[in-house]
Amino acid sequence: MKQTQKEWARYIQDEIKKNDSYDNYKHAFIEYMDYLEKCLLENPRDVEKVCQLAIAYFTVYQDGKKSVNVLEEFLKKYSKDLNDDEKAIIYQDLADLYEKDAYDDKMCKYYLTKLIKMGKQSVVVWEVLGEYYLKRKKYKKALECFQEMEKFSDEKEIEDDYNYGITLFYCGYFEKAKEMLLRCYEKEPKSAGILYALALCLHYTNDKKLAEPILDKLLEKVSLEKYYYDEQILFEELIDLYYLFEEYDRCVLVFEKEIDELDWEERFYYNMGFSFYFYSLKKLGNFKKAENKLSELIQKHNKYIEKIEVGEIYDKKYWNEEEIDEFIEEEKNEIKKVLEIYKKIMNSNYKPENTRINLEKMYKTCYLVDCPMHQKLD
Repeated sequence: MKQTQKEWARYIQDEIKKNDSYDNYKHAFIEYMDYLEKCLLENPRDVEKVCQLAIAYFTVYQDGKKSVNVLEEFLKKYSKDLNDDEKAIIYQDLADLYEKDAYDDKMCKYYLTKLIKMGKQSVVVWEVLGEYYLKRKKYKKALECFQEMEKFSDEKEIEDDYNYGITLFYCGYFEKAKEMLLRCYEKEPKSAGILYALALCLHYTNDKKLAEPILDKLLEKVSLEKYYYDEQILFEELIDLYYLFEEYDRCVLVFEKEIDELDWEERFYYNMGFSFYFYSLKKLGNFKKAENKLSELIQKHNKYIEKIEVGEIYDKKYWNEEEIDEFIEEEKNEIKKVLEIYKKIMNSNYKPENTRINLEKMYKTCYLVDCPMHQKLD
């Protein structure tokens, strides 16, 4: 019979390996939950068991708030009897549950700050607090956290280095950012998110020779995979990147693949992305193609308007005439915008400016203390 936390963790991880879906291994967490509840009836002050129960509750009920309540009620009852080590375990689990599962990252920050004041600092504490500021675009604050995180370098994982790297980038420390992201690239050479962030750094450090194989790898990924080809990056961001590098042939190739992947009902949201496309075709001397694409775009807009008018897109049972007229007017305005940008690009020296840089932070799977699903076992 399983008695220790590690024995249960091994059992749960073995069940996960044997089964390909949550429904097929959920039973292991239900068994663990029942075991923990019985243990807590005998010893309600057991910190390890209550933390494990909070994790089991979340996995079984998919409810972060339920798990948070378990731990906070425990703190109310036993806080005076707990030592700092025991409190630290609960605070770290609460920070994780609030940030990822209960969707209240202010409370996540609250518990991380408590850990820092107690002197219970670690990679997890500073990295997650850095993420908190990074999400709010408070880059200097985030950088301070990641610099503190560096003191615990032996505990770091690739996500820690990546998030530190993009924060350095946003703060304008491009060389340091490049160094950090090169470290990530060596560990994960196939991650499009890392490739994209590194390529941006290489652009701003003028390392065009080093950037070339990175840009090739990104093009290879987009050629093989579908619309959302990586959690960290989208087609439109890759278009922006190639445009920034003045790699106009690649910009055209990726843009056309994006259009092929989207239904027309989605395409019209991307019209202003055509500015980079038209400019790239102009630089490549492919004026005929640009003209044909403009004509095709306008035709599709007009067909879309026809569908709106006959109620094929917006059912007239649910939308009144005034609302439908507004939708049609929006489409006409989209046509007008595309025509304006096309004429401006083709008839002048105007070059659309690329001001969008979007580096998404990497999420760790889990930083719950001794999570039975994710902890490393001997």
